[in-house]
Order: sequence, then structure tokens, then C-alpha cells
Amino acid sequence: MIASSGGAPIADVVQFDRTTTAIAEYAVGLDRTLISVSARQTMTRRLIEAIGCALGAFEAKPCVSARGLAASSTSNPGASVFGLDSRSTPELAVFANASMVRYLDFNDTYHTEGGGHPSDMMPAILAAAEVNDASGDAVLTAMHVAYEVFAALADAVPMRDKGWDYGGFLGIATAAGVGRVMGLDAAGVANAVSIAVTPNMPLFVTRTGELSNWKGCASAYASMAGLFAARVTAAGISGPPMPFEGTFGVWDQITGPFEIASLGSPVDGRSAVERTSCKLHPSDFETQIPAQVFIELHSEGIAPDDIAAIDIATYYVAWDLIGGGQGDHDEKWDPKRRETADHSLPYLIAVALSDGEVTKSSFTPERVADPALRPLMQRISVVEDPEITRTWTTHPAYEFDIRLTNGDRRRIRVDHPRGHFRDPLTDDEVVAKFLANSRTVMTVSSAQELLDMLWLVDGVPSINDIMRHLRSVGSDT
Repeated sequence: MIASSGGAPIADVVQFDRTTTAIAEYAVGLDRTLISVSARQTMTRRLIEAIGCALGAFEAKPCVSARGLAASSTSNPGASVFGLDSRSTPELAVFANASMVRYLDFNDTYHTEGGGHPSDMMPAILAAAEVNDASGDAVLTAMHVAYEVFAALADAVPMRDKGWDYGGFLGIATAAGVGRVMGLDAAGVANAVSIAVTPNMPLFVTRTGELSNWKGCASAYASMAGLFAARVTAAGISGPPMPFEGTFGVWDQITGPFEIASLGSPVDGRSAVERTSCKLHPSDFETQIPAQVFIELHSEGIAPDDIAAIDIATYYVAWDLIGGGQGDHDEKWDPKRRETADHSLPYLIAVALSDGEVTKSSFTPERVADPALRPLMQRISVVEDPEITRTWTTHPAYEFDIRLTNGDRRRIRVDHPRGHFRDPLTDDEVVAKFLANSRTVMTVSSAQELLDMLWLVDGVPSINDIMRHLRSVGSDT
């Protein structure tokens, strides 16, 4: 029998499966005082980064479209959309805001066998907190729940290897975090988890071949679905009681049996959020090392025409996602869209070496199509190194063998990029990233005011104070 938020059994309810029960009881039963100071500080940094990424993507076409969709509906109670005066329905607000968080591929990553981008869940938790007039403390606690649930599921099952996208687990974790901030009891969270997963298992085709706008919107949909599941549950609708372990459930249809034994438990002394990594460049995490290596070579005066060939050895996931390993060599060596370019290893190397930086401007349609980048790209080869693959979750390494036209040769190995949780960004770097992302849609003073509020989010009595500020994005520039 599942336990209520007070710990007593709930009478007259159906028996949920073990996996659903474990998630629900963790979400409701977590004692917020047991969340470490370090974990709460790290969560605050991730919130700042996520909102900064959203501001940076504010003017991107898919984000404008999502915001326009949200503007077409109003709701009472409603939730704020970054940059809209009026509140929209909570679901459409989440879809718009999460699309902005995700679009630049600049937010955090849980870099494991079954990883993904957990800060995609933040807009759903913010929306639920706004509707329920919850505090900043409640928001950070709910985010902690969501991160821990997502990490436990991702650690248990490498969904990518089975052809499914990480949004399947993201929706479950979102439902758990939203359920916490909404004050659902354990049965309510269990039903929300069930409704989040049963109709929402996304295909990994989202991230193969020539990538579409959906690459940046898929997790926004999952986050929206997690919120919707919790709201449907709060309205009195139940879900299948055995979504994981029942006949034709997740175990039967998708994953096989698994355990989430790590749920809520630190790994090597780190909570789930402390095991996430951040990015210095707005592109796939697997491109971060190549970007920093070839930016440095640019600073040494090496130009694309100075290079005869680049041979790269790396881990399977990098080769598979950005190095042509999915049978998509042609698409990755001649990208047509931003979404493919920021997942193209040869493109990132060519633009980093040519420009000495990788920024939003690296992915304009004109820059992506620039024929001047193609000759160097054609001189790049990528292979998987099984030895690097063996330890890639802790050391996502690259080895570069660079042959120069003058006969010189450079061999470079990097074990993890700046921003990896073993080499985290400093607070100054987090601030610089936020301010750089915000500069096109906010004045410096407005951005600094918002940043000051976000650093103190843990003590904010109502998250509405911050959401009110976010509604004004774009109005004072």
C-alpha cells in the first residue's frame, strides 16, 4: 500500500507497482532539510543558467512560434511566459518557456549512459509554483526531487541505446517534481507519474539525421506533459496503477526490468544536480572539447588552410551523435540547419578554428551554409575508441591527431571539458554566461536585477516575484 504525505497508509486505493511507488514516496517524503547546502547552491546556478539560456533563445524562430501559441490562450489561474504581459495556460507556458531553455543547446546535461538535460524540467516546476504561489525554497526542493528521479531512471536504463528519447524519463521526473510543489500526496504523485509515462514515450528519431526544430522542442513537450499529468491527477483523474511493471507496461514494451536503487542517494558524495555538467558553448555537450581545443589553436595562429588532416578518436556516444555514427555522415559533414550544425563535430571544429569562438552567431543560416567551412570539414575523420568508451561517463575524452601542411604534427588529448562536474564553471563564469545571453532582450540593469533575485531564490517568499520580472523580458531594450 502506498504511503500518504504524512506517512500513514492510504485506504481504499489500488496497489501501484514498485517503481511508481518508490518515485511517489520519495517525492512526497523527502525532508527538505536533508538537501545539502552544496546541492541547493548548485540548483540555484542551474536555474540561473536555464533562464539565461531561455533569454538567449528568445528571438529564435521556433521559440517565437511557441510563444505566439501561448499568447493565443489565457487562463485563470495562469502561468507566465517569458516576454508576454498576460499569463497563458500553464501547459502552453511550459512549452514556450522550456523551448526557450532548450533551443540553444546551452543548458545543463546529465552526461551518462541514459542522460539528458534535466533543467528542461524547470519551466514546469516554475509554472506549478506560480499557480500555487509557492516559495523559492519549495521550487528548489521540487527541482531537487525532479533531478534525483531523472538521474535514477537515467542511471538504470540507457534509453538512447533502445531507440527512445530522454523525454520519456523527463516527463516522469517532471510529474514527480510538480507533484511535490503542488502538495499532492503519494497516491496523487503515483497517478501523475503513471499519466506522464503511459501516453508519452518519445522516439530517438528526434536526434538522428538532419535535425528539425523538434530537437529543441521535444523535451519542452515532455516537461509540459509532466505538468499536465500532475494537474489532471489533482483534478481527480487516475492513471494505470502499474505503468512500469504491469502487462504491456514500460518493462514489457520498452526497457525490460530495472531497479532505481540509486533514487535519492549520492554517488561519490554528489547529489544528482551536482553530477550534472554545464557548457561554455551553445552546442551539444559532445562538441565542448573540440570547440575549446580548436579555439585555442586559433589563438595560436593556426588557420584552416594550415591543416592537412584531423583524425579524431573518441567515445561511442560522441561518434554516434555528432561524428556520423548513425549512418548520417553526409548530414553531419554538410549541415543545413542550426539543429544539425550544433550536433556536427566537423562543423564545430571548422567554425571554432575559423572564428576563434563558438557563439549564437556561429549558427545563423548564413554561417551554417558558408562554403568556406566545407574544405576543412572534409579533411576530418572520426572513429570510436573502445578504450575511451569504457570510461566515457567519467572521462568523456577526445584524442586529436592534427597534421599540418608544413609537416608538423600535433597530438592532443583532453579528458573532460570545462564545465564538466569535475571541472565546474565558477560563479563568475555563470554570471558572464547569463549576462551574455540576456543582452539582446534586457538592459544591463534589468538583467542584473533579475540575476540578483535568482541568486537569492532560496529565500523568495513567492516565486511570483521572479515570474513577474520574466514577463517583462523584451520590453525595455
